[in-house]
Amino acid sequence: MANGMWYPFLRMRRVSAALLLLCATLSPAAALAAPLSVGPLSPKAAIAGVSGQLSAVFYGDTTVSACNLFVAGKKIGSMTVKDTVAISTHVFPATGEFEAYAQCADTTGASVNGPIVGVAVTTGSPNAKPGDRIKMTCPAEVHVNDPCTTVYFYGTDGRRHAFPNEQVYKEWFKDFTGLVLVAPDAMASIPLARMVTHRPGLHLVKFPTVNTVYAVTYAGVLRPIANGDIAQALFGAAWTTGILDISDAFFSQYRIGRLIDSTRDWDTVKVKASADSINDIL
Repeated sequence: MANGMWYPFLRMRRVSAALLLLCATLSPAAALAAPLSVGPLSPKAAIAGVSGQLSAVFYGDTTVSACNLFVAGKKIGSMTVKDTVAISTHVFPATGEFEAYAQCADTTGASVNGPIVGVAVTTGSPNAKPGDRIKMTCPAEVHVNDPCTTVYFYGTDGRRHAFPNEQVYKEWFKDFTGLVLVAPDAMASIPLARMVTHRPGLHLVKFPTVNTVYAVTYAGVLRPIANGDIAQALFGAAWTTGILDISDAFFSQYRIGRLIDSTRDWDTVKVKASADSINDIL
């Protein structure tokens, strides 16, 4: 492989509608109205003085009207509500650990706080800047599985995020030009965080041992699709032919959002336009 880099490819396979099933009839539990709940903020790290995105997934059968970001016990401001995700940018002025959470309200007036998380704020790495793609230098002769071949994205959270394969990499970048090479000690000094996930709006995905198909939405959240009829209406008659398998080992790398149970509950054009950078899905 060129430049000593190698990535395993995700398998693309034809999935029959009969195999997927997709819960054409929702379970009795799903028929019950679920109250509003709010998940934890992500990411849980940041670089002091650098603007970064924070997001939280909300759940329930009510309509969310507004969400706010709280840091160190103070209301910072409103968050943008997109789909099933509340999103805000924030600059932490100093290093340290800051308690933060999202608060959302629905159209009935009910207000719910998400869990408080500690956001670790550091000075960042002197060897890379947010947005860089970094990898270690490799010797002349190197095995394709050598750790030096892995490419990472250095985010506004001050962490490095590995690309799991070439499929995901090329959803974000055309080629491998512009990589920043760092020494092994410098790479080891940058904390490792969850991997880079699929770009929103490009593909339907599933896990091999789970008969659920998901659409990738804002902030990299996966939304399960209720049934094949909705999938076909939203993504076309050939929707089963291009579903990407994600290894079960990567399930915990994704956040799961609310069920898509209506054709009015998804807009591919808007979702595709939501992520200009990997920083938008951390």
